[in-house]
Amino acid sequence: MEFKAQNFRYLPFGNGRRGCPGASFAMLVTHATLGALVQCCGWKIKDGEKIDLRPGPGFSAEMARSLVCNPIKHMK
Repeated sequence: MEFKAQNFRYLPFGNGRRGCPGASFAMLVTHATLGALVQCCGWKIKDGEKIDLRPGPGFSAEMARSLVCNPIKHMK
């Protein structure tokens, strides 16, 4: 992703000279952080509920109800 150009899809703290100084670093670290969460934790659905996979309203294909999971540590 280009943060400095006229791409306004992602503006965490503004654009230009006063833009976020850590945006490019955050994009690099996101993959490793997500991988560590998946590898080091088990995930339990809130209160043992069933997952509702019905699509929500609109064109974005989001879920009708948010999926809430709690991490369970299983590695040292």
